[in-house]
Amino acid sequence: MLPHLSRRLLIAALNHLLQQAPWARHKTRELAGKPVKIDAFPLSATLVFDADGWVALSEDTPQASLTITPLALLRMAASDSAAERSVDVTGDAQLAARFGIILRNLTWDAEADLARLLGDVAAKAVVSAVQSLIAWQNLSLIQQARNWVEYSTEETPLLAKRSDIAQFVTAVDELRDQLARLEKRVALLARQVPGTHK
Repeated sequence: MLPHLSRRLLIAALNHLLQQAPWARHKTRELAGKPVKIDAFPLSATLVFDADGWVALSEDTPQASLTITPLALLRMAASDSAAERSVDVTGDAQLAARFGIILRNLTWDAEADLARLLGDVAAKAVVSAVQSLIAWQNLSLIQQARNWVEYSTEETPLLAKRSDIAQFVTAVDELRDQLARLEKRVALLARQVPGTHK
């Protein structure tokens, strides 16, 4: 379980996001009083929405559980929608799905929060710079992955190219067929040589 302070910070952060998303609080009121457990190692907490649409920690038995592997969590953070299929759901699947949709669609309005501290112009500049940095890092990671694949298949063949694998499979099939024909020919010759019949 999360240490008490970390769990309180999680609840504060989620409620801040809910405050910035009135649409979400309307949806969360519909799920009031239905606890859902979130297991995303190392985080684990049972959450429940109250009648006003705010999230709180719950000690009640969860009606649904969402278990998210660290890899799936990273893929979700990278906006990989396919990662959602690797989430293990137990209990009330419909409740878990509705809960997950709300949490997944909460977005932080960082510019609004920074504007209170820095002013509108500075907040916009900071957010723009951070978005540019993230976009650059994503492009850089994609390019590095492409470079590694090219190096691994072309320079030092750690990975086989698809065409090389297809050629290898074809060659193995041809060799197997030739071996079968050779075995038949040897058996035929053996029958023709005197003294080799059983």
